[in-house]
Amino acid sequence: EPDDLFAACRAGADTFDCVNPSRVARNAAIYTADGRYNVNTAPFRHDFRPLEPGCDCYTCTHVTRAYLHHLNRCGEMLGPMLTTIHNLHYYLNLMQEVRDALDAGRFAEFQRQFAIDRARGVELYAAMGQAREVSGGSAANTIAGLAGLGARTAYVEFPSHVDGRTVLGRVALPANYDPSK
Repeated sequence: EPDDLFAACRAGADTFDCVNPSRVARNAAIYTADGRYNVNTAPFRHDFRPLEPGCDCYTCTHVTRAYLHHLNRCGEMLGPMLTTIHNLHYYLNLMQEVRDALDAGRFAEFQRQFAIDRARGVELYAAMGQAREVSGGSAANTIAGLAGLGARTAYVEFPSHVDGRTVLGRVALPANYDPSK
């Protein structure tokens, strides 16, 4: 896991051999700056965004979450292969950021911020699940549920007015948002 890289770097390791990016890819797990998620779950069935917005790997520039969801659900070997490409790209970029932080003398600060960002992403994915359970899944109720759980940002499913499919959108909740109103 990425957290293990920080411990190894702190101990002075600078060369790694790890099967984790491909091992988790076989189970449709995607590493992102916000943590790890599984693209096989239902919300990604109609999610036509890249695996990680802003990522410039081959997978993110050529494949959507929905297509990868389809490949993995059908047992197509291309699914884990494309996921592995992204996960390796993620690890290579993470290690470059670690090296840059070490060179700049800000490794501890970088590690702290990484942990904060990752925890926020994990909490967000967990809050999405809790809010959906509480709300019955409607977008308005999910947003209210997330705000009630203390979230400031939400990924919410919306029906598309163009073709009726469900799309996933990111919503920033105002600091003064009151879910009871």
